[in-house]
Amino acid sequence: MDNTFDKTAIETIDLLEARLRRIEYAVSGKTDEATISGTKPSAVKRLADLEYSLHQLASKSRVIQDLLRLRESTSSFVNASH
Repeated sequence: MDNTFDKTAIETIDLLEARLRRIEYAVSGKTDEATISGTKPSAVKRLADLEYSLHQLASKSRVIQDLLRLRESTSSFVNASH
């Protein structure tokens, strides 16, 4: 059972990383090759790196900042209605 959970968690992180790279490419026309490596660090480290990359991308893009603000206000609204 744990193996299935681990596999699902790793696949989810891989998908998040791929999505962030596509967004990064769409916004700036390039990706940060330094963050793409052959070996995979721990899940916690990878999530922290993804969060950092998203914040870096947001600091360079007003559109990303607006999307994050919209997401935050929408999630607050949804959580308040439950």
